[in-house]
Amino acid sequence: MATIRNFGFIAQLRSEASSHVIRYRDGRVKQSGRGLVFWFAPETASIAEVPMDDREMTLFVKGRSQDFQTVAVQGTIGWHVVDPERLAERVDFSINLRTGKPQGEPIEKIQARIAGIANQAVQQYLGQAPVRALLDSGPAPLRARLLAVVCPDAALGSRLSECGHARRSRSPP
Repeated sequence: MATIRNFGFIAQLRSEASSHVIRYRDGRVKQSGRGLVFWFAPETASIAEVPMDDREMTLFVKGRSQDFQTVAVQGTIGWHVVDPERLAERVDFSINLRTGKPQGEPIEKIQARIAGIANQAVQQYLGQAPVRALLDSGPAPLRARLLAVVCPDAALGSRLSECGHARRSRSPP
């Protein structure tokens, strides 16, 4: 979280190295980078702070197999921001210029989007095979399915942790 100190008509912002700060003025990016410290006029500025650290979220999905058996899937999805400026255009990361706290709940919006996409992929995967085949195949096919569905999603300005690893493992040595 950014620290903001107000001095009358001017203020100073100090951010952590794990945050990408984007300062807008007149609708254009005036300054952008990680761990910035700068002076600004609160009346003419709009500032967004995008966390760049790795994030994890829990996934729990209940579905039905092809033979109508109830199956529960649980796991953890790790993600991080790849393009902070693009993500800030799509999700509101603006901060309060007096306190430095986020105006809304942008992380929750991103996690809800990832959970929705993953939920749908898991439901479809579970419905394609009987419960015995799902259990015999183990978690690897489901993980591959999730990577194939979530990684290329253009609306996400973030990337699942596994996406980068999956792409690197396919490239020649």
